[in-house]
Amino acid sequence: MEETSPDTRRPSKAMVGKLMELNGMRDNLKTFVQGAIENTSETLLKNVVMARKDEFLKGLFNEEDYVEAFSKIYAEYLTASEVLDLIAYHKTPTGRKMTALQSTIAKRIIDVTQELIGNSYIRVMAKAMDANYKDFKDQLRELGLDDVDIPEN
Repeated sequence: MEETSPDTRRPSKAMVGKLMELNGMRDNLKTFVQGAIENTSETLLKNVVMARKDEFLKGLFNEEDYVEAFSKIYAEYLTASEVLDLIAYHKTPTGRKMTALQSTIAKRIIDVTQELIGNSYIRVMAKAMDANYKDFKDQLRELGLDDVDIPEN
């Protein structure tokens, strides 16, 4: 496998392919594409696709197309040296552990983020509703309607 790129500032396709193998992205892509096929919403189409899933998967998923496209993306952000550093990292026990845990960690981060956003949204809405309630009561008072019975929130 080619370990260097003619342009030392840009990682080669082979480097990115190796990184994708080590960080689990190749397997994740296969799983994602297969999941997309399995989650086809049309029942008839789903049955046809599932009966020939392997054939459809081959037609939809050419791993080299992904490696090629991702190589360009990695080259925008990382040098060849940095990709080689990442490859070396993913070969370490810590790198392998991180690869094994990255989808679990990402899911937990998403869950916690959604929970925090939800809690913040509730607090903001409660404050807004409280402010609106007070404004409404003030407006009634200004209109001389302070005797109108409005339940507390």
